[in-house]
Formats: sequence, C-alpha cells, structure tokens
Amino acid sequence: MRFDLDTFIDDCTALQRESDQVGAIADLVERQVRHGPKLDDALVDGSPGPLTLYASPELTVQRIEWPAGFHGAPHDHRMWAVVGVYVGSEHNNFHRRGPDGLVDAGGRVIEQGSVLALDTDAIHSVANPSRESVLGLHVYGGDIDGVPRSQWRPDGTEGPLAEVRAESLSMWAAVREFLSEASPPLSDDQVFEAISAINEQMRQRQRTLAHDEIRDVLTALGSPDTE
Repeated sequence: MRFDLDTFIDDCTALQRESDQVGAIADLVERQVRHGPKLDDALVDGSPGPLTLYASPELTVQRIEWPAGFHGAPHDHRMWAVVGVYVGSEHNNFHRRGPDGLVDAGGRVIEQGSVLALDTDAIHSVANPSRESVLGLHVYGGDIDGVPRSQWRPDGTEGPLAEVRAESLSMWAAVREFLSEASPPLSDDQVFEAISAINEQMRQRQRTLAHDEIRDVLTALGSPDTE
C-alpha cells in the first residue's frame, strides 16, 4: 500500500457529492488506517497536535498526534468529522449542553484501524491514557481552522476555542520547559507521570496551573531539580 495524499483528497471531494457523504468518507478513511503504522511513512511528520495536510472551505485533512498521557478539553467542530486511528487507541468522551454546563453523554475508544464519525453538533474530548503516541487521519467537512468554535475550560465554562486553547498551551509550554530543565534528564516514564499529575491537579482545581503550582506538583513527585 502506498498512500497518495492527492488521490485521497480527490476521493474525499468526489464522495462529498454522495447522499451519505460522511458514511462514504468514513469507509474511505477506514480502508487507509487499517494499514497501521506504515501509513505514517506517507505523511509528513509533525509535532504533537494537528498537522494540516490540506484545507479548503469545503474540506480539511489532518494528521493528528496525541502524545502519551494527553487529556484534551471538550470542544466542538461545527461541521461533520471523520476520525481514523492508525496507531494506538484514542479515547473519546461525548458531551452535550445542559442547563448548568456540559453533561456527559457516553464515550467510545477508537482502536487502531477503526474510525469514528461525528455530526455537526458533536461535542467531545479526547484522551490518550497510554504511554505511547496515538496517530490519526482526520477529515472535516469544512475549514476546521477557519470557523469560530468553542472549547471548555477545566471549570466547565465555554469560551472561544482560540482563547481557551491559548490558556492551556501557555501552561503546557511551562510544563515542557520545566521538564526539559530537569537534571538528570527525566525518563519517558517520569515524563508520563508528571503529565498525569498535572492533568489530575487541573481536574481537581478546575483551572490551569500557574508556574509555581506546576513546580510544586513536579517537586511533590520527587522529580529531579528543575531550578
């Protein structure tokens, strides 16, 4: 098997004319992700998170990497989405709006070689509780980075995705900086434990952590000096 991005995009575009475009594209994505890790040989490696392979007003194709221990915030897409996993297992939790914020609405684990189709109104959060990265091929029915969307903070409040994501990214940048300064360098297992501890503290405090709080969490784990 050799994955050809141009052919894949052409096929997705053609299938958007089908009466069940989402189902047809889900079948197409599933045929690709069944090939597992070797699919990544045909994709450009990127840093963890979204790597946009193609974007137009009608269609977006992304390679997604969720690093070990990742726990994402609830967010919406405001367009249909097809999520295919070709390495690892992606844990999805579904949510719906309630009178006092989001309400849990079940979940599903997308195993390697499988797909998940999400409708326009879906709200979900993604986690990778394993110690290995999860890699996925995602297709969206529009310009996923060009539309206003929502993300929910740890305290359950809804905000503009770009604003809320910036708050989270700032905290994780500080976490990565502290971990990179550790002497001696941390093992993969220690990094995983540190990330898990930060996620748990965010859940308990229902907010992102300040720099001194991050340092306290790492110190409590017995991490090497990060001064």
